[in-house]
Amino acid sequence: PNQKMEGEAPPHRVPGARTERYQQFDGFKTKKINFLGRDVVILLQNEFGPCPLLALVNVLLLRNQLDLSSDYASISLETVVSMVGNYLLESNTKRSAGDNELAVHTRQNLNDAIALLPKMESGLDVNVRLCGETLFEYTECLSVFDLCDVSLVHGWLCDPHAETETARALGSRGYNEIVEMLIKEDDDVAEQKVFIQDFLQRSASQLTYYGISTLHQKLRANELAVLYRNLHFSTLFKYQDALYVLVTDLGYATQPSVVWEKLDDIHGDTVFVNHRFEVPALISQQQDPDFLMALQLQQENGANFSSSTMQQHAHPPIDQEEADFRAALELQLQLDDQEEASQQQGRTPPPSYSSVVAGGTNSSSSRRKRTTTKKQQVSSSSSSSNCSLS
Repeated sequence: PNQKMEGEAPPHRVPGARTERYQQFDGFKTKKINFLGRDVVILLQNEFGPCPLLALVNVLLLRNQLDLSSDYASISLETVVSMVGNYLLESNTKRSAGDNELAVHTRQNLNDAIALLPKMESGLDVNVRLCGETLFEYTECLSVFDLCDVSLVHGWLCDPHAETETARALGSRGYNEIVEMLIKEDDDVAEQKVFIQDFLQRSASQLTYYGISTLHQKLRANELAVLYRNLHFSTLFKYQDALYVLVTDLGYATQPSVVWEKLDDIHGDTVFVNHRFEVPALISQQQDPDFLMALQLQQENGANFSSSTMQQHAHPPIDQEEADFRAALELQLQLDDQEEASQQQGRTPPPSYSSVVAGGTNSSSSRRKRTTTKKQQVSSSSSSSNCSLS
């Protein structure tokens, strides 16, 4: 077997790579998982959280269209950008050949996409639609996903059948137009604004059950896609009539039994599963700081938990030590939920005309991101994330 090397993969070169940007970026850590019987090295989050480049590259890795060696513990942004750039050029060779209109248009899109890749590690401008068949207003940045043949989806949708007045108020407007409408003093749309504001408050997690149902309908069996949700981008997989989000949190880098998180609840009451898409009996207890912190808080507060999440993790018979760690896991999840809920309270559309941005550099609000350990989450009620709405 290959021996893991401490270091990072050597860079590949592609036209358009902007090397000055990489000197300020540490790159991505990696993790080897098993995906449908094949070992795959995936990228883990960096300081920017679950960014669009991370999600896109992991889709290509899982589809076996890109490949990373397990010899390297990390990989530079330059290497990642070069790999994706080369893939874009190679996979669109036929479409870009010749002088016809399609070829010229494809070459222009390729140039734009390759120039955009380095920026995708910190964010991407997207303008979501909350009602209707078209999920996003088209912008140039979406061409990267189109050229890679990867669907960009979201589940922040209003049910037009159950919420007819809200759907009528939203119409086919993008989020930008909705924000502009809400901040204007216009009596003609006062009633519509009430319905829209109510919907935005009820769907502060940027996910609805109707949205989950729509994702099930849009995605094919075994399809990998990029999910935009809660100001972040994640790798999404539909498998056996269930939706799963790839776990890329650095806190689980050494947890081989944590690979996916089931997407079936809008409030975060979900479960982690392993590469077989089964709930693991117990996550490794090798002095993981996440569990030690949660366990310490549990002991200090004398908490006793028995939620549906822990019931799904139950695997009797268990000894006291295993029961303690399972309770600690529940506390950890509840701390996450409490933190997210506290930040979502009062989260209303910002008074600006900017689009929904995951990674805007001008963000001044504190946004939640998954950090390397839950200890950091406990000690700080929020953390700055460049994958945020500005």
